[in-house]
Amino acid sequence: LADPFVALASCVAFAVSESIDAIIFTPLANKGRFLLGITISGYAAGFVDSALFVRIAFGSFDGWWQLGLAKAIVIAVATPFALLARKALNLKAVTS
Repeated sequence: LADPFVALASCVAFAVSESIDAIIFTPLANKGRFLLGITISGYAAGFVDSALFVRIAFGSFDGWWQLGLAKAIVIAVATPFALLARKALNLKAVTS
């Protein structure tokens, strides 16, 4: 079984980072700023997720920025594909 702190860290980091992601992304995407929204929200949520997870799971902030950097690289690589998929599907706003 997983250490209870690792499980708790995962749940808390996920909930907080997904909330941050939605709060930043949704208004920007609804204003037609999809690329800006996905970039800013992804970076912010990724770094917050990393910092919260390592702090809660391991009681330290050691390594949080390396984990955040790895997530930022993934976001940078994946963002153009998300933009292409959105254009291919002709999606407009997040909500109607």
